[in-house]
Formats: sequence, structure tokens, C-alpha cells
Amino acid sequence: MKIIEWKKIKSVPQIPATVSIGVFDAFHSGHQTLAAAAFAESQAAVRVAVTFRKLPKSKGKPVYPFSMRLDDLEACGFDEAVVIDFNKAFAALSAAAFFARLEQRYRLLRLTVGTDFRCGRQRSSSAADLKLLLPQTEIRSVMLNDGDRKVSASDIKRCLREGRPEEANSVLVRPYRLPFRWCGRRFAVRRRSGLTVLANGRYKVEIGGQEQTAEVKGAFVRFEREILVKKPMEIVILSKEKE
Repeated sequence: MKIIEWKKIKSVPQIPATVSIGVFDAFHSGHQTLAAAAFAESQAAVRVAVTFRKLPKSKGKPVYPFSMRLDDLEACGFDEAVVIDFNKAFAALSAAAFFARLEQRYRLLRLTVGTDFRCGRQRSSSAADLKLLLPQTEIRSVMLNDGDRKVSASDIKRCLREGRPEEANSVLVRPYRLPFRWCGRRFAVRRRSGLTVLANGRYKVEIGGQEQTAEVKGAFVRFEREILVKKPMEIVILSKEKE
């Protein structure tokens, strides 16, 4: 997947594109619904995700580091990702200025967003407003649902903080993966900082293709059996053990 830095977008012959905009933190079934709507009948268009490296403060701590979020977008089928570092200058942009810059690179054939999408200075523009702003673009507004229930990253984060990974996994496209840093110990690793915190407790996990039990406590994850991994990997959290 090609990465396009927002601040480096330059005027080029416009590329026909179907564009989706979102944080895409913890890729879930609602995001799958949005992507399916974006990709439908778009064989001749580049599939573009517009997303954020640094999240707005209102979104709280991310579930995954940025590299893992990009991996999920690529696995879903996006060809390019326009990456924005959210800051005061970006927050001050009007919706018109935002899309004028995006259109320096892309000819927006279709724009797909969630029904609660807002953009522009002080979140002043809705999906309905975009139909007036972008009359040549097909605007699709999609409910980020899993069946009859709405899915959101905030609910997934709440499940993790409360030690309910099974509920989070029921809507995540892939089971929750806990990224870690190797710290030279055979029975423990240090979990990544700056992310949504998984509640302390004992969990059934998978690492290196093998299942075992691990204890999450503070900054460390301790395993019941020795692990022979000396490079960054992901711990798949399957379920929390009953106390």
C-alpha cells in the first residue's frame, strides 16, 4: 500500500479514486461495511483511505500503533493511505480547503464515510453538506454496524480496559493483538506504551502460533512457559481466564 503524506500532496494529473475517511483505529466489522460500500463497482478507481497518524485528543489513546493500523487497511484492500498528523493547523481547515487539497491528487469519484461523520473547522460540515460541496462526487453515508448493533472504537476500548477481550473480538476483524517490545527476558515482555491499556489479569493467548496462559500486570506480560522470541511480535489475546 502506498503512503501519501498529507503535507506533501502536490498537484498531479488527478487520479480517479474512491475515498474513505476515518481514524480506522482497531479495524472492526463496521469498517468492513464501509469499505464494501466504497469498493463496490469501483474497479477503475484507486482505493484510498484518508486517516491519521496522530489522533485527535478527543479520540483518546489508540488501540494499535500506527504501523498496525496501516497493516489492517492494506489487508482490507486499500491501495493508498493519505496520512494526516492532526494538529492545530489541520483542525483550523475548512471542509472546502480540506477537499481542495485532496483534489490536487485525486478525482473523487466516490466518497464513503460513516453516518456520524463531521469534518472542517469545529466539525462544522456533515455528510449532507458534502453533497453540496462536491457535486461531481457520489457521497455514500454508511452506518458502521455489525448486524443490528452499532460498532465503535470507543466500545472496543472499553471492553479492553475492563478485561473483556472476547466482546472486543466479536466485532474486530482480527482478534485483539497486544503489541510488545522485547526486553531480553525469557518469560516476560514489555507491552507498548501510549496505547489503550488492557486490564490486568490472566488471559489465554497465542504467540508464535502456540497457545498458552499469560498474566498482564502493569507494564509487563508474563508467560507460564518460556518464549523463544527475540524480535517484535504480536500477542493474540483470546479470552480472559475466570478468577
